[in-house]
Amino acid sequence: MSKRYVKKVSEIQAIQYNGTNAMEIVDFVDNVIGIDWYEGASLEITTNNEIIECCKSDYIVKNNKGKFRVYEANEFEKDYSEVEEDD
Repeated sequence: MSKRYVKKVSEIQAIQYNGTNAMEIVDFVDNVIGIDWYEGASLEITTNNEIIECCKSDYIVKNNKGKFRVYEANEFEKDYSEVEEDD
């Protein structure tokens, strides 16, 4: 007999690059050793472990293991929904 399964969901942290919030992204990523920023366009952040490249409207996601991934807005919005904070 077959069974139905659903994908396990884990909570992530994310921030959307809007073309002008480069310093917010740097604070979010932490341990930044270099930045290449073209206001209103692209952003490249270098850490000790990786280079993170994103374009305006992309989301930078940090998973529960501290790893980063960049999603285009439409892909991110399809896979994730914002968690409302409890008061």
